[in-house]
Order: sequence, then C-alpha cells, then structure tokens
Amino acid sequence: MTPAGAAGRPLAGGPAPAPGDGVALPGTWAWPDGSDGAPPLCGELLGLQLLRVAMAAPGTVWLARAAGWPGFVQQRHADEPVPLALADFAYHLADGAPRRAFAMAPLLAPTFGSAAAQLRSRVVRWWLDPRFFVGDTPFPGTLQLDAGDGRGPRPVPADGVVTAFYGSAVDAVTLTLHDGGRVARARVGLGPPAPPRPDQRLALPGATAWVYLAPGRTQPLRPLIVCEGFPGGWPCDWLHDMVAQCGLMAALHARGHDVVLLGFADGMRTIDDNAAALIAAIAQLDPAVVGGVSMGGLVARQALATLDAQGRPHGVELFFTLDTPHQGAYTPLSVQWFAHAYAGRVAGAAEAAAQIDSLANQQFMSHWLRREGDGWAAGPSPQRTAWLGRLAAVGGYPTRPRKLALACGRGDGQRRAAPGALQLQWDDGAGFQGTLHALGGAGDAASGTQAGQPPLPAALEPLPWDGLPGSTNTYVAQAWALLAAQGLQAELALPLNLSIPTVSALDMAWPADQPIPPDAPTPFDHWCCADTDLPHLALTPALRDALLAALPPAPTPEAPT
Repeated sequence: MTPAGAAGRPLAGGPAPAPGDGVALPGTWAWPDGSDGAPPLCGELLGLQLLRVAMAAPGTVWLARAAGWPGFVQQRHADEPVPLALADFAYHLADGAPRRAFAMAPLLAPTFGSAAAQLRSRVVRWWLDPRFFVGDTPFPGTLQLDAGDGRGPRPVPADGVVTAFYGSAVDAVTLTLHDGGRVARARVGLGPPAPPRPDQRLALPGATAWVYLAPGRTQPLRPLIVCEGFPGGWPCDWLHDMVAQCGLMAALHARGHDVVLLGFADGMRTIDDNAAALIAAIAQLDPAVVGGVSMGGLVARQALATLDAQGRPHGVELFFTLDTPHQGAYTPLSVQWFAHAYAGRVAGAAEAAAQIDSLANQQFMSHWLRREGDGWAAGPSPQRTAWLGRLAAVGGYPTRPRKLALACGRGDGQRRAAPGALQLQWDDGAGFQGTLHALGGAGDAASGTQAGQPPLPAALEPLPWDGLPGSTNTYVAQAWALLAAQGLQAELALPLNLSIPTVSALDMAWPADQPIPPDAPTPFDHWCCADTDLPHLALTPALRDALLAALPPAPTPEAPT
C-alpha cells in the first residue's frame, strides 16, 4: 500500500468531460487555486489528488500524461534535473461552486527511511516542461520561478531548467511559480547527500544489477548480492541507503566485499519468476554471498534451494535474510478491508488493493482477506499454498551455504497493542464515517458507510497477529493519509502496525507471544533479532555486526601472470 507516486498508475478508460465543464470531485479537499494565500503542495499529495481526479473523470485525455511520471523519475540521480509537475484545470466539489486548480509539486523518487521524498543535493536544477503538465489549457508560455534560494523570481528559459543553490543551513525549500497574476507553491525537504552512483549497471534477464565495487576493484569478484523486496521497482539510491545503514556498506567495502543490489523487472510477479532471474544473476556473477531483504529473502531462498536440489554448481557460501516473512508477512485485515471496501470511493485505495492481491503478495502474506460466500475468510491464499508446495519440493532451504536470519523485531513475546485496539476512525459530518480495529476485540473489526463491502467481523482467526512483536509498517497511517486527501480529519490511533512477526523472520516453530529462547528451533545456523520493534528493514549495530561476523573472507584477486 504505497500512496507516494500513485499519480503514475494507469488510468481507466471512459468518456472524458467536455472542455470547460470541469471535473466533479468527491470529498472536501480543495486544490490550490493560484491565489497568494494558497498552500504549498508536496509530490505525495499531488499523486493522491491526481488519482482522485482520475476516479472522478476516467478517461480524461489531459490527465493520461501523468501515467509516465513515476517511471521517468524512479531511477534519476540527485544531480539530474528535478521535474516540477504542474496542474491547471477546472473542477467543482459537492457545493457546485466553480473552481480552478493551479498547483505545482516536485517529482522525486522515495527516500529510504523517510515518509516523504527529499532533495539530496544542494545544487538543484528545477525543470518545467510540457511533459510534466496536466490541464485543460495549453502549457503556460510565460513562467517565472522563485526557487527559494534568495534570488527571487526569474524567467523560466526555453529549456525549462532553473538552477538553484541552497546553503548548508537550509533544511526545506518553498518554491513559487508565477504565471501572470497566479502563483503555485511547492515545499520539499532537503535530506542527506545522495549516495554515489553505482560503478556498474548490469542488465540481466528479468533484473538489473547495480554494482558497488570495493576499493581497487575494476570488476566484481565473488560479490555479495542483495535482492530487493516487495513491490520491487525501488530506486538504486533507495537500495543503497538501506544497505548503508549503520555504516554497513562502508564496512563491507573496507573488508574487500563488492556489493550487488539486485532489482527485479517486476517485483509483484511470482516469487518463482524472480527466483529464476536471480539464478541467472548467480550464473553470471558467481557470488560468495546471496541474500535478500523482506520478500527478496524468499526469492534468494527459492533460487538457492532450486540450485542445490538440482545439483547445479555455485559458489555461494552464505545465505542471509533481513526481516524476511518466512512464515508470512502481516498486512492488518482491517487495512485489507479498507482498501477493497473503498476502492471505488477513496483515491489510492484501488491501487493498494491491487498490491494486496498481486501474485507475489499472495504468496508471502500470512493472512489474505477474501470474500467466501456471504462472509469473509482470512488465511493463506491458494497462491501461497501452491508456492509453499513448490518450495518444499526443492527442499525448502538451500543445503550448501551457511544460513543467517536477521529480524527487525523483538524476541520477548510482549504485545505492543491489545486485541481489538482502535486503529483509525473517521467522520466527515456528512454521512461518511467508519472505524478500523485490531482483530480479537468485540464488534466488527472494520466497518464504514459508503463502503463497497460488508463489515469485517472481529473473530476470523484464533490468534490475531495484530500487536505481536515484530517489525512495524505504516499501512494504517497510509489509510489515514488517503482519507486526509479527501479532506477528512481522521483520528489515527495506532500509526504503526505489525509487519513481519519476529518468529516469522527467524522461521521459528515457536509461539509468537512467548519469549524466544536461544535454542528455539529454526532452519538457520545463526540468527539475531532486535532489542526493540524497528521499522521494517531498519538496521541496528547488533544486526549489522551479526551479518559482518557471518561473512566469508573477501576474495583476493589473483596476481597477473
């Protein structure tokens, strides 16, 4: 469930409104209107609002251009021009009053560990171009941009690029675009410096490998491969930041290990497909270490188990996983209900439902919510059951490499939230209201008006996973953000939800609500869990050191003869 960048989802077909009629939008959120007092916009909110327009007016010709934006910016580096999206169109809300949107926001790829995209350079080339414009009028011909760098408004040149320089004390920038008497504002924070570009980029069957070489290397030599997780398509910078936590990337390079970050062509297709892509990468790179983060650990597990079961040679000495859902990942059933119940009512909900129901997600999710007859059922998807059977057929785990599991959750068995705890509630005062609860309480776990699905009962499983120790995610908070984009002031009672139970990340046959003893059964040779429930994929020094201690010695290049 990922609202950021959602403006790039393909738009449905259908008749477009006649020019000048304006779009009828649900909710009460009003677009910035070009006035001096209009608030600034961020890229994440722009994406949700364009989805809102697409839902209200499917097939709108001028909106279709936005479908290509995320793919365009996804792998752009910090030293490349930053596109500024501009929207200019007529619309009205339920009161029928004519309105006009005039809004701008930067198009940036997500930043690891941050809820919002950030600038990663103090020298920024802002880029205004018709390909980043959506509206029912032509692209404005005379624009001036105040880049917030103290130089004031200046004309946008023919190439659309305005260069700005920001000092070290600047932590956020407000941009102001002038078009005659109208203004559009955007605000974006400045984050840490961008990571280096990879030394090599290898196009592999079904995947892309970004190679970061140890000092003195010109080619990868028995590298460490890290497979990305769900839903895939993460920018190279995002993956680098994740591996660089707690100085891990620097420590790997200092020890002479080359690092390969592996991104899949489609992270939402089956784990089997991406395991085949990894097998092709292993054949080309002859790695010493193969592992993955989140779903990427399952991809690596299946690939290596397949190679071992088939007796195919490889040089992998260590297999590791970071917060991988070996026993399943947990998306709160209340959030799954929300995404499906409001797919036709709340912008972004249909996109979240599509991710939930994707083949890969069904394969690794422990509790997949679906309708059965007149009611609801939750549990392993048939896709998961079939995949587990195929994994068991190749032995379940690789046999040759040593195995290490790292968990981003606690091992003390203590719950973080009580069964039935309130997660989210909303009421717009005009008949749109609802609540989401953790499972295990009294009454319905999820219900609301104007929903496309019946309420979710509270007793669907004997042991609710909500609140158990494990890594956290922000799926409930993302549902809150979708409601906020409608103009609602919803109450977010539990912003963090369970993501990967600790026992799942360690694949332990142990009750999730009991302290994990040192000798708890697990298929792994070594394991380590966090002292507190961390955000999914966060590292601590202890987790970093556990991986470093398990690594084989770095290979030494042969001297030339």
